[in-house]
Amino acid sequence: MTLKVLCYGEVVTDLIQQRGGIFKCKVGGAPLNVAVGLSRLGENAVFMSSVGNDWFGKNTLAYLKANKIRYRISLSPDFPTRIAVVFHDANHERAVSFSAGPAAENSVPPGKLADLGDEKFDVIYFGSFSFAHGNSLPAFRDFIQAARSTGARTVFDPNIRLGVFASESEARRICLELIELSDVVRLNSEELAFLCGQRRAAGREVLRKRALYLSDAGSRPVFVTDGARGSHAYAAGDFYSSGPFRVKVADSTGCGDAFTASMISGFFRKGHGSEQDFPGLLRRANAAGALAAKKIGGADSMPTRNEVEIFVKSRLRGGDNTKRRILISKTRATKSGHFQTKGNKEDMVYATS
Repeated sequence: MTLKVLCYGEVVTDLIQQRGGIFKCKVGGAPLNVAVGLSRLGENAVFMSSVGNDWFGKNTLAYLKANKIRYRISLSPDFPTRIAVVFHDANHERAVSFSAGPAAENSVPPGKLADLGDEKFDVIYFGSFSFAHGNSLPAFRDFIQAARSTGARTVFDPNIRLGVFASESEARRICLELIELSDVVRLNSEELAFLCGQRRAAGREVLRKRALYLSDAGSRPVFVTDGARGSHAYAAGDFYSSGPFRVKVADSTGCGDAFTASMISGFFRKGHGSEQDFPGLLRRANAAGALAAKKIGGADSMPTRNEVEIFVKSRLRGGDNTKRRILISKTRATKSGHFQTKGNKEDMVYATS
């Protein structure tokens, strides 16, 4: 079975800092990365967005064509393609600064969604960037309701970047509305805390309770990436965790998106009922995230299905301690979304925000 997946959301051009103050220009944005990741895993991915009528937008179109990714992209004459500068701070931790204000992804014409009415998808994946400005949410809600009536399932990845939104309250409100349109939620532990009205990540038992809060009484699976702790899944009253893999990190930009692509492929290929193999699913998604960390860039770092399977079977440096947990004692929280890259140090990686 090959999944047909619509990935809806932003295009981001990542300017990634290298040694000597040089920046590499890479095509990215979570929905685009996930579309590329799904394609490399053997799925039928379609990417939908809008780009600016600028060099960055045209470069994105050329990249998608070269990588044979199907797309429905409109050209925005009024808004630029969004830019993200990826650098390392004084503590050698990865940080990202996004261009603020409206960008091209906020200007997808409602008619473009209506044009998809006759095309059926197995899964629709979306983030939050596209809804940070303008009135696109009502049209998208209508599209999702129509798609669900044909059997489509939905996956929401908040990918919250507060600088893109007018305020924290707006970011939380929009994300909670989008969760109501989702059958599955994928986020990191810091985003989970934010949406639950908290300021910081916490131990696993608190994380389990927060995941329950978003799960609609257990009917909506919630996948959480949790920094150096690995990843978790809450579904049908059970809580699963999988430990990370150790790899030498080149760039962590695409880790979380590789995790998401693998999760979508595994979850919907094998069904989503009580027979789902959550331990195996998390292990493979962690492996995809770790493999992405070994390459520079978002879309360019997405691994193939064969690469993931070989990596998992080799059981390189951990990632094999998956087990089911119902009640878990509190442990000290760690940062998610940051990986140190001092010298040749090997860092714990599975996926990030």
